[in-house]
Amino acid sequence: MKKNSSNFNKLFATTAIATAAIVVPVAIAGAEEVKEVPVEKISELIKVHKVNGETPKINYTIEVDAKKIPPRHITEKYEWYYVETVDGVEKEFIIQDATSKTLKVPLEALGKSIQVKVTAHEIDANDKPVKDDAGNIKKKVFVADQPHEVNKINITMDPISLVGIDVEQAATVGDVITVGEIVLKDSDTQKVLPVENNQIKYTFEWYEKDENNYSIISGATARSFKITPATKDKTILAKVSFELNGETYSNYTDSFDLSGNLDRIALLNKDIDDLIIYSTVQDQDVYEIGDYSKFSEDINNLLKRYNALAEGAKAQITNADILKDAEKNIGIINEFVKEIEAAKVKIPSDDMLNQLTESQINNLEKIQLSLQTKYDALDSLQHSLLKVMNEVNYDELMTVLSDVLENRQYNVVFEKVKEINNEIIGLFNVNLDLSTSPIVVDSLRSAYNESLAEVSSKIASINKEISKLDKNYKPFVYTNLVKQIDADVKKAEAVDKKITKISEAKLDKKKATASAAYKAYIALTPLQKSLISEERFALIKAGIDIELDDKLLELNENIVDYLFGGASDSYDAYEVNDLSSAQGETDALLATYKMLTSAEKKFITNYHYLTTAQKDIKAALNVNKLFEEAETLESNIGGNTEKEELSATEKAISKYKSAISAHAKLTKMQQSLISDISLNNTLATYGDLVIAAYELEIAIKLDKNPDLDIEKPDFSLNSSIAALISSDKLSYTGTIPNFQKTVNELLQKYKELPSKDRKAIYNYSTLTKASSDIKKAASVLSKLQAAANANDQKKYQSALDSYKKLTSLQQSLIDFSDINTDGMEGINEIVGEVEEAINDLRGLIVNGTVLLEDIESVNLQYNKLTSSQKKLVSNYTILKDILKDVSAVKSFVSKLDKLGFNPTFSKKESILQSYYKLSTTQVKLFKDNYSDGGAYQSPVDRLIAYEADVYNKTNTAKQLNEKINSIVDKNTTYPTLAELNEKVAQIDAEYLALPSADQKLITNYSKLNTVKKDIEAVTKAIELEELKNEEAKKDPTSATAINAEKDWKKAYNRLNSRQMGLYNNR
Repeated sequence: MKKNSSNFNKLFATTAIATAAIVVPVAIAGAEEVKEVPVEKISELIKVHKVNGETPKINYTIEVDAKKIPPRHITEKYEWYYVETVDGVEKEFIIQDATSKTLKVPLEALGKSIQVKVTAHEIDANDKPVKDDAGNIKKKVFVADQPHEVNKINITMDPISLVGIDVEQAATVGDVITVGEIVLKDSDTQKVLPVENNQIKYTFEWYEKDENNYSIISGATARSFKITPATKDKTILAKVSFELNGETYSNYTDSFDLSGNLDRIALLNKDIDDLIIYSTVQDQDVYEIGDYSKFSEDINNLLKRYNALAEGAKAQITNADILKDAEKNIGIINEFVKEIEAAKVKIPSDDMLNQLTESQINNLEKIQLSLQTKYDALDSLQHSLLKVMNEVNYDELMTVLSDVLENRQYNVVFEKVKEINNEIIGLFNVNLDLSTSPIVVDSLRSAYNESLAEVSSKIASINKEISKLDKNYKPFVYTNLVKQIDADVKKAEAVDKKITKISEAKLDKKKATASAAYKAYIALTPLQKSLISEERFALIKAGIDIELDDKLLELNENIVDYLFGGASDSYDAYEVNDLSSAQGETDALLATYKMLTSAEKKFITNYHYLTTAQKDIKAALNVNKLFEEAETLESNIGGNTEKEELSATEKAISKYKSAISAHAKLTKMQQSLISDISLNNTLATYGDLVIAAYELEIAIKLDKNPDLDIEKPDFSLNSSIAALISSDKLSYTGTIPNFQKTVNELLQKYKELPSKDRKAIYNYSTLTKASSDIKKAASVLSKLQAAANANDQKKYQSALDSYKKLTSLQQSLIDFSDINTDGMEGINEIVGEVEEAINDLRGLIVNGTVLLEDIESVNLQYNKLTSSQKKLVSNYTILKDILKDVSAVKSFVSKLDKLGFNPTFSKKESILQSYYKLSTTQVKLFKDNYSDGGAYQSPVDRLIAYEADVYNKTNTAKQLNEKINSIVDKNTTYPTLAELNEKVAQIDAEYLALPSADQKLITNYSKLNTVKKDIEAVTKAIELEELKNEEAKKDPTSATAINAEKDWKKAYNRLNSRQMGLYNNR
C-alpha cells in the first residue's frame, strides 16, 4: 500500500537534517572500531524515557525517535556507542550487545556521552529500494546531532550491618555471620540509587581486632564468615569495596563482639544444672522447686534463652536434655492433674455408694486403672513435680476408689466376658459339648432357639454390654458370632417384612407378593431360616398355594448351558466375589473349544457367548479395580487442616464418581458380575463423602467468617431417592402408576430447594433416570395391554420383544399380573411342556430327590426353544434360581479344593466365612453331594475339621492372652524378680512354640515386652548397685567409685513405681 504523498512532504519538511563525517575510532579493550562513514545528523534523534517528568540517575531508558527518521526509509540496524575525547581526538567505542531501538543506560555510562547510529535504505514511490547506477541499494546512516550526556554522580555507601546472628544468640565456632544489605546513594541528594543485581561486583575483606588494632583475617574474602576457634572471643568486622569507571568505593560494616559469648553459654549450662538436686531423704534426684507456677515460668525463660542461641552455641549446652525433659515433664504432670480433677467429680457421695450400677462400677474401675498405670509410670523427677502440686488429692482419690471397689476382684472383667459369651451361645440350639467342641456355629448342625424378636432384642443388649468392655478384653468375646447374628437378624427381618406384606396385599397381587417372600426366604442360610416361625412360613405357603418344605433336595450344575444358553440376562451363576476364578473357568472352556475338530465345533452353537463372557468379566474386573482405588483414597482421608481434609475428600469423591460412571457404562450382563454389596457400599460411601465435603465447605466458610448465617440443607432427599431402587440395584421399589407419583413428588421437592443446596443432592441423576425409565416402561406396558386386550399373539410377542430390551430396572416397573392374557390362544405346546417340566422339577425338590441329570435335562429342553418361545416361559425364574444355587456350591467347592490339604489358619477362617454365607438350598446341595470322599477325606469332613482347628487355636490364644494379662493387670505390683522372670520365660516359651501365623492371635504380646523391659531396667540397676558397693569398699574417694555411684543413681532414678517395687522385692 502506498503512503499519502502530502503527509510524506509534511513530515519531510519538518525534519532538520545536517551532514557530518565520523572519524576512524581507536581500538580500545572492550570496544570495537567503527569505520569512517558519511552520515546525516538529525536533531533530537535520541529520546529519553523520563519518570515523573525527570530523567532518572541510573538504569533509565533512551530510545531512537523513529519519527525523526526521514520518510521513505527502512531501518536495517541500530548501533549505540560512547563518544570520548582521547588525546584531543574524538573517538567512538561501541557498547556491546546494544543493537536495539532502545538502550537501558548502563551504570558504567555515568559521566559519559552516548551516541546512536541508525543504518537505513531509501524506498521509492512503489516501496522498492532505491539503487545507484551500479545497481546497489543506496544506504544511509543517521546519527543524533548531539550525543546524550549522562550525568556523573558522586556515590556513597550507607552504614552496613552484619546479619544472621544476634549478639544475644551467643554465636560461637561454626556459626555464620553475613554482610547485610548494601545501599548506594547519590551523595548530593541522598536518594537511594536503584542498582540492580550483578551491576556491581563487590569485594569483601574480614578483620579481627587485636587489642586496639584491626588486622586482616587471611582467606576471609566471601560475603559470609564462619566463626573459627581463633576468632570465637574477638571483635570482627568486614570491609566492602567496588570499582566503577576507574574509581574505588569502600565502607566498613558494624563490628561484632564475640568476647562475651562463652560466659553466656556457661551461665545457661549452670542455670540448667541448678534445676535438679539430690534428695538425701528420697535418695534420688528431684527438681529444686518451691512453687510449681514459678518453676514452670523458670523453665519457659530458660527455653527462650536456649532457643535464642545460634546452632553452634546450642551444641555447647551439654545439659539441654535436662531442660527439654523438664518441659516434657511439666506437660505430663499437667495432663495427669487434669485427669485427677476430672475423676474427682465422678466419685459418688457416701449415701450413693450402695446404689451404684454395674456400669458405674465399671467406669470407676477404668478410672482407677488408668490413674494407677500413669502414676506408676512417673519417675522421681515427675513425682517431685506432683508432690508440690497435687499428690495429696491423688492419694485421697485413690483411697476413695479403693474403698468403693474393695470387694471387687480383677477377674470380674473376665467373668463378664464369659457371661457375654454364654449369652451369645445361648441364642443357638447347639447339640455340642462346648468345652471340647468348636464354638463356631456350624450351619449343618444348629439353629437359633429363640424367636426373631427375642434374638433381635438379646443381641442388641449383648452389643451394649460388649461396648462397655475395655478394648483389651474385647478380643476374647465371640465377636465373629455377634456379627453373624446381627447379619442374620437383618436378613430375617427383611423376609419377615415381606411376609407381612402378603396379608396387606390385594387379592389379585397376593400370590405375587407371597412368591417374592418365598424367593427371599429360600435365599436365607439355615440359621437365618430358623428365625422365621412356622406360623409366619405358613402365610407364604397359603399365599402361593403350593407345598413347601425346609429341606430342598439336591440340584445339579450345568453352568455353561445356563450362563451362555441365550436365555439368561445376567451372569448370576458366577460368584461375583471371585471373578478371577470365573475368568479362569471361562478361559479353560475356550481352550477346550479350540481343541475340537472343525466338525465338532459346529455343534457348539453358543460359542459366541463364551467370548462375550470373557470380555464382560474383564470389563467387570476393571470396574472392581476402580472401586478398590476409590476405597483406598477414602481410607486415607485426613489432614492437619480442614482445607487439607476437604482436598482429600474431593479427590476420593472424584474417584468414586469415576468408578460409578464406569459401572453405569457397563452392559446389563457386565453389571451382573459386580457384587451388589460392593456396588451398594460404593454408592453409599460416595453419598457420605459428598455430604462430608459439603459440610467441610461450610465449616471453612464459618472459620473465615463466624457471623455467616449458613443454613444446613436437608439431606433426607438423598435417602428418599435411594429408596426408589431395591438393595440389589436390579429393580425399582414400585410399579406404574404409583411409582410415577412418588418420583414426581421427589422431583418437585428437588425443584423447591435453593440452587445453592441442590449440589448436596448427590443422587439426583437417579431421580431423573427413574423418570425416564417410567416413560419407557409405560410405553411397553401400553403395547402389552393393547395386544392382550385384542388377543393378538403376534403383537403380544412383539411387545414382549420390546420388554426384553428394557433394562432390569425398567422391567421391574411392569407388573404382568395386571395384564389379562387369559383370552390369548396359540401358545406353543412345547412352551407348555417346558413350564410343566420346570414345575415337576420344583415338585421333586419339595417332595423327593432331584437328580443332577434331571436338572440338566430340563435346562437342555429349555435351551432348545427358540428365542421367542423362551420369552413365553413364565416360570423360568424357578429354573434360573436352581442353577444359581448349583453354581454357588460349585464355586465354593472350587475354593475349598484350591486350599490343598494343609491350608493356613487365615485361609481356614476365610473358607468357613464363605460357607456360612451359603443359603439353605446351597448348604443342602453341598452336604448331599460332597459327603463321600471315597478313599480321601470328603469336602464336608474337611470343613468340619477346619472348624475344629480354628476353635482350638483361638482357644489356645485366649488362654495365653489371659496368662499375660494375669502378670500385667491383676496386681498393681509385681511378684519377686525371680518369680516374674520364671513366669515370663514360661509364657515366652509357649508363645515361641506357636507357628508364626498363630502368634498373630496373641494380641497383647506387647504387654509382655513391657514386662521384659521392666525386668531389664531393674536388673541393670541391681548390677550397678553391686558394682558401686564393690568400688566403694576398695576406695570410696576414687574416680571409679564416684563414677559408679553416679551411674547407679542415674539408673535408679529412672525406675518407675512398678520397677521400684520389683527392685525392692528382689
